[in-house]
Amino acid sequence: MTFKILALFALVAILGSHPAYALSCATKEGWEDYIPQNQLIVRAKVTNIEPSFYVPFFQKEENQDQVVTFEILDIYKGPEAVPTTIKAEFSNFFKHWGPHMKVGQEGEYMFDRDGSDWIYSGPGGCTMVSEKAWQELRKGKRTHE
Repeated sequence: MTFKILALFALVAILGSHPAYALSCATKEGWEDYIPQNQLIVRAKVTNIEPSFYVPFFQKEENQDQVVTFEILDIYKGPEAVPTTIKAEFSNFFKHWGPHMKVGQEGEYMFDRDGSDWIYSGPGGCTMVSEKAWQELRKGKRTHE
């Protein structure tokens, strides 16, 4: 009997499993004053969303990452030469715990580099930025010339 219960449990775990993310977003004292240190912080517009590479039979299509194209409207922080559009990997984690990206959506976003690729890094998940910090970031605003 014990073997049957363990076998059933193992079967359910294998066939019915999907990614689970632990998320503990407890804030620390003074978090409102924290200015994000991401490599690129911008106001941007989503212009395209396409699926990232995934392997059928090993990964559910709804769990795959996405590649999101952003038109950069304003630059709050970043290198001197920021392209007018960037493509960034939008991980499955952010699909579940971040903003729900839609074409045409404008917002303030943070990115980091992974080699020559941009990776979306917030807001979303536990990446919280206070309005006070956004105001400070907006002071450094520049646009493409």
